[in-house]
Amino acid sequence: MLRVLFIWLLSSSVWAAEIMSVNVERRDARYIAEVDMRFFSDANTLRHLVTDYPNLTRLNDSILFSKVLAEQGPQSHTVQMRIKACVSIFCKELNQVQDVQVLGDGTVVASMRPDQSDFSYGFARWQFWSEPESVVMRFTSEIEPGFWVPPLIGPWMVKQALYNETVKTGTNLDRLLREQTTPR
Repeated sequence: MLRVLFIWLLSSSVWAAEIMSVNVERRDARYIAEVDMRFFSDANTLRHLVTDYPNLTRLNDSILFSKVLAEQGPQSHTVQMRIKACVSIFCKELNQVQDVQVLGDGTVVASMRPDQSDFSYGFARWQFWSEPESVVMRFTSEIEPGFWVPPLIGPWMVKQALYNETVKTGTNLDRLLREQTTPR
């Protein structure tokens, strides 16, 4: 029901994004998310938004801050983020340090540095492909929390938080894209 409501809200705008699919599942101690979204923009503009590392707080208010720790080259950075993850009344601040690269085909990949993060493992990939009047972005991530997750309700809470944050980020990406195309 939440997904239907969200898609309806997005579709009410002429420039709206479309969430094509969202899947979050648990495999052992890892959580895998795969999301396909369509945006009425171009791939370069969308890629720029997800790689604007000092300004990632614009994508999601759960990102408390983000900064570049090191630049290994124009397409390779080490990025730190502090996020606040909440489900219901339960919240936790988490640190992430990732090595992020933009590959030759425009795919963005990020690998978590477990020794500097609150996660034992993390990998994410953003892929972009153009269609006649839009661009599709596929976001895939796999994370393993480096902290205790209560066995009975914890997995459900983590899956719900990943889903909610993914939807929120898609909404904000769409808003930022529309702001860039709106005359000032």
